[in-house]
Amino acid sequence: MKSGLNAHTCFSGNDELSDYYAETIEDEDAIPVTLVVEVASLDKNLLLPDINGIEEPIMTIVRGISNCRDEEALYDAWMDSTQDWVASLNLIGSIVYGGTVDPLLIQVLDPNTGDLKPLISIEPEADEISPTP
Repeated sequence: MKSGLNAHTCFSGNDELSDYYAETIEDEDAIPVTLVVEVASLDKNLLLPDINGIEEPIMTIVRGISNCRDEEALYDAWMDSTQDWVASLNLIGSIVYGGTVDPLLIQVLDPNTGDLKPLISIEPEADEISPTP
């Protein structure tokens, strides 16, 4: 995380979608961490539609976002849209960022309090630090 997030990272603008992914991570006996980046801090020219999300939608979530009842309706809505990041966010609740995200822009959501803390202010746990050769 010292270098931030890699280019083509997916972002969700929908709590239900974020919760879905967190639950999936928990199902794998791992601890989910929610990272938050304000869209206003990103270069708008690098905001892209989540094409993978359009092609392989999580319909249980999409139905609540765009009222598309099935993949065919979603595809039709996508084809009738501007097919940009705004349409992607409105239809499936996610976008892709084509650039790297500076770690100074990343915040970590505290699941207990809902507070946001800058990523750079969080010290790793002692058992998470790998020795350097």
